[in-house]
Amino acid sequence: MEELKTSPVTLKIELNVDCPHCEECFDLLEECSVDDEADIFGMALPDGIWHTAHKKFEFEFECPECKKTFLAKTIEW
Repeated sequence: MEELKTSPVTLKIELNVDCPHCEECFDLLEECSVDDEADIFGMALPDGIWHTAHKKFEFEFECPECKKTFLAKTIEW
């Protein structure tokens, strides 16, 4: 029997949000500070039931385009 070839898997995570002020769409993870990244990942990839945890997701964020602050709330998937 021929041995199966292997290939690595790449995990890509995006948390896209539309600014409620200017409607700019951006990835929270690309725009957040290094200090905030761990908190955002923890809320986005929690232990336990994701559906329940994602309803509780809340993060205050400044839009990189218009610089206004808004609350990114809940994760839809």
